[in-house]
Amino acid sequence: MIELDTKYHCGKRTFTYLLVRHGWWLIAIGIGLAYLAYEMYFGALQSATVQFLASHPDWYISVDMISEWVAFTSFGFLVIAYLRASVLYRAYAFHVDEHALHLRRGLIRIQEITIPFHQISNIHIEQPYHWRLLGLAELDITIASSRESLSKVMRRQDFLIPCIDKSIAKALSHYLVRQASGEEEEADEEFEELEEEEDAEDIEIEQEA
Repeated sequence: MIELDTKYHCGKRTFTYLLVRHGWWLIAIGIGLAYLAYEMYFGALQSATVQFLASHPDWYISVDMISEWVAFTSFGFLVIAYLRASVLYRAYAFHVDEHALHLRRGLIRIQEITIPFHQISNIHIEQPYHWRLLGLAELDITIASSRESLSKVMRRQDFLIPCIDKSIAKALSHYLVRQASGEEEEADEEFEELEEEEDAEDIEIEQEA
């Protein structure tokens, strides 16, 4: 359910996808270093490390110190992977108000795009084959004024939102379609008419009493 004036990002699945796609090598290095630190402190590499340090007594370094350095380095790689995915994830955000969809996209060059509901002609959701199992999709919007997708208007080859959770894409699509067709306004008008009729009936009953 899309709520007014609420900032939305592309979803948790999208964040996981970005983390794996753009940070897999950082995660692999971090896990490898963590395993190395464990082996140096508890495992088979402990004796070898002790012997190596014993041959260099002037270094004043212990096995505990080396394993801690390696562990901190491992943690640093994992943090960098998380921050990189977080920056890419926050590059796309949107919110809706009573009149339009507002989209913010970009990292260095930021684009603020406002799409009035009455200009929306079509909403295109596409799922590449390898994204179906991941629950991800691509979302684009066609505006009625030019009959061209906004991604083409901005001379971009990708979609308006190139990676988004399928559930969020469907919820946003249904909301925009309702707003563009005016179904919600008609429902509100019918609700107001029913309230006026009920108030009129209550007044008649009070007068009769």
